[in-house]
Parts: sequence; C-alpha cells; structure tokens
Amino acid sequence: VPYIVPLFVQGFAKASLRFKTNDIELLCQLPAERKDPAFVMDRHGRIVASEGNTKRFFKRYNVQKIDELFGGHEVKTILGSAERTPDDPSLEPLELYSEIAGKWYQAKTRVGAGNHILVWLDEISSRKAKDVSLSAIRRFSREVVNAINELAVKNDIYDRLALLILREGYQGVFITREDEEGNLSGYAFKSKPDGLIKSKLIQVPENSSAPIWASRKAECDINGCVASATKAQSMPQAEFENKHPFDESVKAFLGFAITNYINYAEGDVSIIAFNKQGGIKKIDSDVINTVVNTARSVTHLIDLAIGNNRMLSALEVAEEVQQNLLPKNVPAISSLDI
Repeated sequence: VPYIVPLFVQGFAKASLRFKTNDIELLCQLPAERKDPAFVMDRHGRIVASEGNTKRFFKRYNVQKIDELFGGHEVKTILGSAERTPDDPSLEPLELYSEIAGKWYQAKTRVGAGNHILVWLDEISSRKAKDVSLSAIRRFSREVVNAINELAVKNDIYDRLALLILREGYQGVFITREDEEGNLSGYAFKSKPDGLIKSKLIQVPENSSAPIWASRKAECDINGCVASATKAQSMPQAEFENKHPFDESVKAFLGFAITNYINYAEGDVSIIAFNKQGGIKKIDSDVINTVVNTARSVTHLIDLAIGNNRMLSALEVAEEVQQNLLPKNVPAISSLDI
C-alpha cells in the first residue's frame, strides 16, 4: 500500500499535466483559427509573428508591414493606442480602413513581451455601412422637413424615397400606401444613368399573395416585421417566383429576374425593394425599417401640408367672393362715428 499511493499521485499528476498541456495547445490555436487578423508587430510596423488564417491573409495581400495594410500614417496611431491604458475613459475605439482588403476594422492593441505590439483586428464593415446608410436617411429627413411646403406642391416624395433606396444598392423598388378600399397603391421605380424610371400607378388588391403584403403577415422580432427572401443558386427562377408570386404589373415594369427582396410596412406605408447587390443582410432590415418609418412620417406631414394649402386656398377664395359681394362705394353717413 505505501508504494501504491505515490504511484497513484504520480499518475494523477501526469494526467493533469497532460490535460493542462492539451488546454494550452488548444488556446495557442485560437489566434490561428481566428477569422480576422491577430498578429505581433515591432515598433517599426513590421509583422514579426502571425499564424493560420492571419498568415494566409497577409500572404494573399503581400503584407509585411502594417502600413501596407492600412497606409503609412496608421503606424503611429496604432503605437499610440497600445501605449494607453485599456481602462482610460477617453480611449476611443480605433477604427481603420484597409484599402487593399476593402474592409473596415476595429483594432485592439497591447504592448507585449520584448516591447512588441500585440494587435487584434475585428471587421466592422457591415456596421460602418449601416452608419453611412442611417446617416443618409437622417440627412434625407432633414431635407424633406425643410422643404415640406415645396413637396406639398410637387408631390414627388415617392421619387425622392426611391432614389434614397436605390442608392443603397437595390435594382428596383415598389412604394405604396393603403387606400380607402384596403388595397395598396403606388409606383415602382428603377434606375437609369441619368435618374429614375417611374411606372404608372399600380394597385395590388388586399387579397393578393404578392410579397408587398408579406411583412404585414410576418412574425415580428427586434427588427420589426421585416419579410425578406433570397433565391438559392440551385433553385429555378420559376420555383422562386411560384413561392413568392410578385405582382405581374411590377414584374413587367422592372423587366429583370427578381432574385432577392426585402419588405417592410408601417401604418399605411408598404415598401418592397428588389435585388440588393451582395444579397440581403441583417443591416438591411434595420435600414429598411428606418426608411419606411421615415416615409410614413413624411407622407403624413405632406398630407397635413396639402390640407393646410387647400384650406388657405379656400379661405382666399371665400375672401375674394366676400369682397365681390360688398358694394364698391360705401355711402358716407354724416354724424356717424364708427
């Protein structure tokens, strides 16, 4: 027995060490398996250590120094970020654009052993694209509010909304409002080199199965009641259109095969956009949600402005009629002080 206990302890210690070594080996694999680059550079910006996906990334773009990835001015920025304490409240996240990769990254840095700099990159291209889109929508809203009286006269808000949506990378869009009979009426748009092509008025009945109605029947989540679909490469076009029966008038106007769409409704406004370049992504739900809410607010403001203009016109007509009914020359009455 005295010999068995030490042997048991020794065996347990070896097993623990083996498991610990395996854990360390697994942890060491993490940077190599990371989708976005993680590497070590020296204070001159030279890449001194990288593995796995990062190493393949640098080889693909022939990157040996950090300025080849981000440009010559970013080395000092990265070094400065590494020198600051992580809990510094004034420390803004470091966001850098790589021209050769065509992507935005957020960089995290730390001074490591041997005075080298540890760098972790996280791609934030989708978030930056969303920021740009939402900024364009906010600018659009400000411009519309400032020109509300002009819009009430021109009544071209659909055209302006269509331009905003098509600039997001869509090939076509159908913008509608619900009419008194419960149908959706509106216009489809597609772009041309010097502007927009606008359809005639298109009406989609309430009992239609067209996807313009899809979001009103969709289950809602944190992104709202957004409905979208993308055709799989292996799916025949006819099968996709059978599953998503687009309105024939809209299809005829667009004149191209619809391979993806996104639809959202708010109040009486329904918008469906077609063929997003690069496919429908999560950020597109946020953007279309904001666009439709903006459209709803703006159309109601325009309705109010048009109503006010009509009321003013009616008052002006009434005043003119009243003036015409009054005698041209009012007789003077002596000794009457009014």
